[in-house]
This record gives sequence, structure tokens and C-alpha cells, in this order.
Amino acid sequence: MDLDPIDVLSGLRDAAFVPVSATAWKAYLPIGRALRQDAPPEADPAWLASRGIALEALAVLRTVRTGVLPLVRTLQADRGLQSFHFLVHDRTSGVPTTPEDTTSYIDLSLWFSRAVDAREWLPRPWCFVAPRGRERAGSARALLDAQSAWYLSLVEHHRRLGDLDLLRQIRQSLHYFANMTQMQVA
Repeated sequence: MDLDPIDVLSGLRDAAFVPVSATAWKAYLPIGRALRQDAPPEADPAWLASRGIALEALAVLRTVRTGVLPLVRTLQADRGLQSFHFLVHDRTSGVPTTPEDTTSYIDLSLWFSRAVDAREWLPRPWCFVAPRGRERAGSARALLDAQSAWYLSLVEHHRRLGDLDLLRQIRQSLHYFANMTQMQVA
């Protein structure tokens, strides 16, 4: 049985809906599975792997382009968003969902200049689960914030590129980081 991740997280969110204002929030956005079937022919897994790109990177990029970037820019302009960062997680790495849910999610942390109840204006399919409790250490959070801002800026700067061309550009930029450090990350 396929579970709809939006219904799963919305159910968790709605079951615990109590008016809350906070300056820090966690949000989750499911990364689309259908994108794998919709990928262009040149995005076949063997072709991407030969260039160091996992097929999932295409789905993540599309989710960032259509979900993360517009939400973050709107929150910065209209809602007092001060900082943010995001990673990709699933139920085994912290997404509060059911054991049957195998979906990967964008895990977005948001910090606002004033207390807000983010659940009042969050568009579907985003699911806010709860205000953030524990604050990440200053330098670790600052690095994640900068990394996320850099990634969104790269996507925004190359908005005219198609998904595969943008993945190539991102890969090239990551190559520069690897060159600077003389490290390979597996």
C-alpha cells in the first residue's frame, strides 16, 4: 500500500494542532517519486552515474526549484525570515512519520525575526510539524545556513538552465570545493 506522505505528515500535524508562536520552525516537503518516471531519456541512471550524479539528485533539484526556493524567498520578503537551512532526510534520519513511509523529504529549518505561527500560512504540500526545540550550535548552524543559501543562489542564478544542465553546473561547483580541499566525499 502506497502511503501519501502529505496525508501522513498532515495527519500528524493536524492531530497536534495547538496554536503556537515561535521564532524557529521545522518544515518537511516530500521529494516527488514520479520524477523518476518523468526524467528525460538522457537522465537514465547509468548515464547520470557515469557523471557522478545520482538519479535522486534530479528529484531533489526539482523539489528545491519548485518548493524550497519560492517559499524561502517569500518568507524573506514577507514574513521576517532571518536564516534557514535544509538537508534531505527520511524516516530513518529524523522525519517524524510512520515506519511504512519510505519517502525522502526536504527537512527545512527556519528562524524568524519575530514569533510566528507558521502553520497558518504554509502552503501544501509543505508540512510543519512543530516549532524547533533545540538550537544547533552557532558555527555548525551558520555553516549549514551559508551552504543552503549558496545552493539556492546557484539555482536562482542559473534559473534559465534545464534541470540536467543545472545538475552539471552544481557538480562542477562541487568539484571546485573538492579541488580546494583535495578531498573526495562518498
